[in-house]
Amino acid sequence: MWLIKRSDEPSTTSTHCYWSKPKLAGAISHQNFILANNIGKKKRTSANVDMTVSIGMFSEECKKRKVPQLNDCSVFNLVLQFIHQVDDHCYNNFKSFSVSKLTVDVLESIAEATKSQADSKLWHSMRQGRVTGSKIYEAIHCKTENGALVQSILGGYKVPETKAIKRGKMLEKEVVKELEKEIRAIQHTGLIFISPIIGVSPDGICSDFVIEVKCPISENTIKKYVRDGVLCEKYKAQIMVQMHAAKK
Repeated sequence: MWLIKRSDEPSTTSTHCYWSKPKLAGAISHQNFILANNIGKKKRTSANVDMTVSIGMFSEECKKRKVPQLNDCSVFNLVLQFIHQVDDHCYNNFKSFSVSKLTVDVLESIAEATKSQADSKLWHSMRQGRVTGSKIYEAIHCKTENGALVQSILGGYKVPETKAIKRGKMLEKEVVKELEKEIRAIQHTGLIFISPIIGVSPDGICSDFVIEVKCPISENTIKKYVRDGVLCEKYKAQIMVQMHAAKK
């Protein structure tokens, strides 16, 4: 019986709402007519934006204020500039062109801006297309014109991030902090250029030596870096080129 009585009751949506009035109800009381454009929701007014400002104008303003556009110093951007500005496309001309762009002030700005190294997007951009300290040994001994080494330098091949690499990245900063307790005077730096296509990033620079942190994951892995108390040639080359860049 209860179910039958409930089914006979009107639905809640059919009950008239006395305080709700249609939008047109107040039109006659306020004015004799209402425009069709005024019916419905009001459109939001957009902010007055000056669309005449272009990227070119922004770039020119940066040049006037001498704002360093460090991304222009990536290898790929330098190559594009070189192709458009120089007719004779040979390496010697590209080297001279790059040297003219990579002034002392620009190089110092890059080293300062890339201090966070792997955490810096600019650091990755500057390294791409250049021979770095970790690849200098392979570059010296490479006999393949267009192999895996060339692809990795140009960014076409990425070394997979293994468990050992992740561990090394995690421990690197902690190791430097511990060294600072003993050595104290450690200078942190970003990418240091030796030439337009060679750059290195030591983990630290001291008065007469550089710091390069390696974190072997096991006792057997230590032999990859040091054998019989002698530094292996690959990592010796990396340290030597870093010392050359830091003038040590």
